[in-house]
Amino acid sequence: SGNRATTWLEPRSQKLGIAEAAAFRSAYCWDMEGPFDGALMRAEPRAMAAWKAIGEYNGFLKKREDLYVGATSVSPVAVLLSARPRTGRGGSFTWREEDSGLYDMLAMKSVPYDIRLLTLLTPEQLGTYQGVVLPAATELAPAEMEMLRRYQAAGGKIYVLGATEERGGLGSAASPDAVFNSLRTSEAAREEVVGKIRQIAGGGAWLSVEGAPYVAGNVTGLGNGKKLAVHLLNYGPAAVSNVRVKVNSGGKFEGLAAARPRLVTPDAGTQDLGEVSRRGAELSFRLGKLDTYAVVVLE
Repeated sequence: SGNRATTWLEPRSQKLGIAEAAAFRSAYCWDMEGPFDGALMRAEPRAMAAWKAIGEYNGFLKKREDLYVGATSVSPVAVLLSARPRTGRGGSFTWREEDSGLYDMLAMKSVPYDIRLLTLLTPEQLGTYQGVVLPAATELAPAEMEMLRRYQAAGGKIYVLGATEERGGLGSAASPDAVFNSLRTSEAAREEVVGKIRQIAGGGAWLSVEGAPYVAGNVTGLGNGKKLAVHLLNYGPAAVSNVRVKVNSGGKFEGLAAARPRLVTPDAGTQDLGEVSRRGAELSFRLGKLDTYAVVVLE
């Protein structure tokens, strides 16, 4: 809700930007040149409201540093990229809409994943993942192909997404280029990709959000793996009710399925954590109302 060349983000979007970066273990900063800076100097009400929102959420991050400092990825899956993507093939990581469809979709579906650059990935690091996704745009050098063959032979799962005929037999799961190319328009294609990623993820950490199409989430590890933080972000224009969340805390976090979830939020309107249930490694709960951002801690 804003264009930095002509205006600035409204308070709700300012909060979402800060929360999103924190939830995904990233930093967030502002380019204060331009209209926003000038409006603040003139103490214009809209600009001051946005500035107040920034202060509120930055204050929350400072107060609850325990939720962010030292947080780790618990993603069971990585998307593998090459330094130089293959021209004309989908799945590279750029600002172009045709490239970002995969990553936008995974975020909207709350799929826990990492992005790893093959040229910087060691066999030991690769081996920490239950499975990896190989988009069509990823170019494999001979040494990288051999590393993936060894990873697969050792039990690692590979999902070949596009360019299936060019991967030399790699892959325990595959989808053709047509599926990738229709991710923005076809729910069936999105379900296929998410289903196959879930398949290669095995029993690793997984998150699903129901009853709120504009709510996305992420899971991070805290306290050397003794806690999980479930971050929930509401991208809708207003608060939503009855958000149902399922967390699979498999693998080394399996014991946390018996944890008592605790709600932490900067928003007074976010409330009513309840209907907690457990089934094996899966813990479910309902959030009665989600304003903009909430963290549910499992410990």
